[in-house]
Amino acid sequence: MFNDAIKRLADEGEVPAYLLDVETLQSNYRDFQGAFGTTFEKFCMAYSYKTNYVPWLCKWMHRQGALAEVVSGMEYQLAREFGVPGEQIIFNGPAKKKSEILQSLEDGAVINLDSLQEVESVLGLVATGLCKNLAQSPRLGLRLNFALGGNLGGESSCSHFGLSIEDGEADQAVEMLHASPGLSIISLHGHRSTPQRHVGGFQSIAECLANFALSRLGENELQYLNVGGGFGRNVAGMGLPHFPSASDYAEGIATSLGPIYNDRRWPTIVIEPGLCLAGSPFYFLSQVQAIKVIGGERYAILDASFHNLKPSLHRFNLPIQVFNRNGEKIEGDSGPITMAGYTCMESDILGRYDSSPEINSGDIIAFANAGAYTIVFNPQFIRERPPIFALLEGRIIQIRRRETVPDILQLYPEDRRDGGLETA
Repeated sequence: MFNDAIKRLADEGEVPAYLLDVETLQSNYRDFQGAFGTTFEKFCMAYSYKTNYVPWLCKWMHRQGALAEVVSGMEYQLAREFGVPGEQIIFNGPAKKKSEILQSLEDGAVINLDSLQEVESVLGLVATGLCKNLAQSPRLGLRLNFALGGNLGGESSCSHFGLSIEDGEADQAVEMLHASPGLSIISLHGHRSTPQRHVGGFQSIAECLANFALSRLGENELQYLNVGGGFGRNVAGMGLPHFPSASDYAEGIATSLGPIYNDRRWPTIVIEPGLCLAGSPFYFLSQVQAIKVIGGERYAILDASFHNLKPSLHRFNLPIQVFNRNGEKIEGDSGPITMAGYTCMESDILGRYDSSPEINSGDIIAFANAGAYTIVFNPQFIRERPPIFALLEGRIIQIRRRETVPDILQLYPEDRRDGGLETA
């Protein structure tokens, strides 16, 4: 079916394009939901919007039962547009505007405050009566900042997010909120992400949040213990370290929290996965425009760029498959090849592969693992943004059309496009 989809999209002139394999998406979701859902009596998953906020994908996540985890006012508005009730949104992020805080409070979202300034914003809104439309008490949380020690496997433990426990800001935030009648802290958040994605890092996060809650918050005040995201997902052919499984993460967190809570009431365990759900189900299809040999090195020039596939300029080669225009997979090994993009920038290299089949102009390259932090990072740089399709039960569904020049121009007032100043 994958081969048929490639042939059809190529025949219809829809390449380059992203292609979402819904079956892989379902498998990823079931893996994490099953592992954590069977390990913890109270558990919820919140999908990380910043990973990939394609509307079809977000709505699919919510139909499965995932909450929305957002980190900006724009993402918050997207979730509301997608029909997500406020009480099913977790609002994180370090730079929330006061108007955004007000809306999230009124909607009943859980808002994890990232700084003392955000704490002051909440207190100011409460004190001035601007939160009069609240249907319930404010659902407030704190993002904590703390050292993770040796459990990161040698990774740096530095972070500029959250309220520092070591420097006293976290304690100060608790005192400020507890001093205001009717306010409590129902959530503690501790997201950290490292390249190695060790279980030990998540254990340290869970232990720190739990110990802070038991020592600083009232009995049963904490409802949500949120270990954040950054879970690994194994993808063959990328040269990445072997990551733990979803069950490894769930069991590791449970093992670290067991002695702390013992016979106490457990809070709901919250995770915020993104990459491990949405990365591997997406492919990016690109057509070879030319084959060159320069200085003895073979190049394939593609109608893709690092903006589509590697906006972070990471060093890993994405796994590839090569197809002809008929959707037939091309096998074999004709030696090394460098995949280069269309941007006229020397740095636009999509990968240097030690081996590849015989590639010709017109062939289709399918890059795997293309769904995380790609579509949301893709700028309008010299080409329109590509369409997105979903492969669902044998059907090809367009979930975003190709961007056009009129789409690009619509943000610019028509009477200012001539470059003149007389109407300014």
